[in-house]
Amino acid sequence: MPRRRWAEASLVGLMLGATLAPATAASAPSETQACLTAYSESQLLRKDGQLQAARHELLICSQDHCPAVVKTDCLPWLSEVDQALPSIVVVAKDTAGRDTVAVRTIIDGKVVAESLDGRPLVLDPGRHQIRFEHGAAPPIEQTIVTQEGVKNRRVDVSFAPDPPATVPLAPTAVPPDHPPERGEPIVGYVLGGVGVLALGSFALFGLLGKAEADEYEETCAPTKTCDETEVDGTRTKLLVADVSLVLGIAALGVGVTLIVHHELSDPEPAGAAARLELRPLPGGATGMLTWPF
Repeated sequence: MPRRRWAEASLVGLMLGATLAPATAASAPSETQACLTAYSESQLLRKDGQLQAARHELLICSQDHCPAVVKTDCLPWLSEVDQALPSIVVVAKDTAGRDTVAVRTIIDGKVVAESLDGRPLVLDPGRHQIRFEHGAAPPIEQTIVTQEGVKNRRVDVSFAPDPPATVPLAPTAVPPDHPPERGEPIVGYVLGGVGVLALGSFALFGLLGKAEADEYEETCAPTKTCDETEVDGTRTKLLVADVSLVLGIAALGVGVTLIVHHELSDPEPAGAAARLELRPLPGGATGMLTWPF
């Protein structure tokens, strides 16, 4: 016969024997009945996951006064339940962030510890609602799920207030490291325009003066009867043409130079500007153009 069936048969026999025992040994049947009841209840509780209650019953049925067949089963079962019971270790911090043991622990609505002592708290496997209380600090609640056979699981709880939330500052926009923009070479354009107009003036007065001079050569010059006033007007036109030519070439050349120089070098210092000076001379004029470097 298998050992389990033999144990059950023996248990039935023991129960019958306890029922029929003489009244003179009243204490013995009471103890035996308690052992038999604990034997049966421990198995039901163990199957239901109530390992702590099952352990309590196994402690009863493993006593020396229990029948040998009952004790023989209860002792190894008690060891198995002890191995399967999970446990937790609570590590608490006070409102200043320091270690503290002054924490009241309530598990599933039942006070299990008025303070912490560093030793594990034994629980049944499964889901548990834990409430921690520390002086006047707001209580903290946690929900955990313990696994069968997992012992000394660390549970941290801190009563220190959360640090104030910080809003990250937007990074300061750094302007790109671009070289300074250079302005347009206005002086160069102006001188270029002056040069073009001066060359136009040269062409106009030059053609007029040359036409009048040619006419004088053909008409009155051979007889020396030319009107001096008209001759002076022609000379003035030719003089203006010569000055315009010099001024046009100078202004156009300097204007082009400034434009090219602007494109190939850094901007001119503030306040720098070219200067054109015209000075009349007997029988003509002279021009001088200066600019800073």
